[in-house]
Formats: sequence, C-alpha cells, structure tokens
Amino acid sequence: MKNLIVIIILISCIGCVAKESYKIETWDGGVLTYYFDDSMYDEPEAMEGFKKAFTDIESRTKVTFYESAYVDDHTVLIYISEACRATIGKVEGPFISVKAYDNPDELMYVIYHEIFHVLGFAHEQQRPDRNFYIDINWNNIATEYKSEFHIQKPAYNMFKYKYDYKSIMHYNSYTYSNSDEPTMLKYSGKEIKRNLKPSIGDWSKLNDMYKETEPYIE
Repeated sequence: MKNLIVIIILISCIGCVAKESYKIETWDGGVLTYYFDDSMYDEPEAMEGFKKAFTDIESRTKVTFYESAYVDDHTVLIYISEACRATIGKVEGPFISVKAYDNPDELMYVIYHEIFHVLGFAHEQQRPDRNFYIDINWNNIATEYKSEFHIQKPAYNMFKYKYDYKSIMHYNSYTYSNSDEPTMLKYSGKEIKRNLKPSIGDWSKLNDMYKETEPYIE
C-alpha cells in the first residue's frame, strides 16, 4: 500500500506559495530517482553538493537516491535557476531548482532544504500549532510575502514531534522583513536563527516518514 502524508503543496523555498491541501504520496520504498539538467554541469559545486547530501541522507535513513539517464514523470529534475524552488513529495513532474551560491554553507543549506521538500516536508513555521511557539510581526513582513506566514491546515502529520526551532525547514527571524525588524520571534522574545543543516528532529521525522522505527540520534 502506498504511504500517504497530508501536507500543503509548496512550490518555493524563497517564496513558498501555498495551494489547496492535498494528500501527498511519499516515494515508494523510499526510492527517489533524479536527473541533473545540463545547467548543473556549469555549477560543479552545486552538483557535488547534491551528491554529498544524497549520500548523507542515505547513511541516516532508509531513503535511497538513484541518478537517472533520462527524465520521466516521476524523476526529480534538478537545475540551476534564479530562484530556489521545489515540489513537495511524490508528484508528477517533480523538480528542484537552486541558485548558484559562492558561499558553500549557504549552498548546502538550500540543497538540504529543497531535498527535504521533495521528500515531503512543509515549513515548520506554518504548522497549525505554531502560535504556541512563535509570534508573527505582521507589520514587519513585506506585503508580497505575507502569505508565507499564514498557518496551513493541515501542515504536518508529525505532531508527536515537538515544534523544532532548529529545523532546516524553519525560517529565521528576519526572513522577508520589510526593514531591519524581525518578522517573527520565539514566544519568549528571542530570535530564531537559521540552522544550516538538518536538525535531530528533521532526521527523526524523515525516518518516521519512511518507516524507520528508531529516530536518528546525532
């Protein structure tokens, strides 16, 4: 039987636009095939970054990645673009696009973030229970990005895991600010820093999503 998770379809990590809620399929058997577009060969650091992330994820979970020699309806097309975007879960025409970054840490953050989207992850700060953990400063959000801070229902089915400020899927306190003021803070008033790598909670959720019974412990 195919595994299903209920999430919101999001189409961009830089400007994630929420659509209707859907039931999204996880990848059968945890197997994901991908294809590097020609543009990736002009950015060898990005290509190597993806390969490094795939190997890391395989070592920590039951997810397996295979490079394909062609693109079909269920092969993840990976390419360089002006925006970082990704489809969510197993859909027809899956893709990941990333920008070229000079900073290797920034590049790896974006790569992991987008891969986790393709594997079925939504943004942490859009969970329905987020108001217990963060305060949104609506006046500080650029008008065109206010939708990025709307609660999505249902956003996650992983409520046995606590809210994770360190999730690689969580925005930082200044994402989409229209000034130098924060767009969101922890309920305690402290700033939320961006984690550049998946958190222990991210790995636990991913293992749960793909039928690993024991959470990964760093």
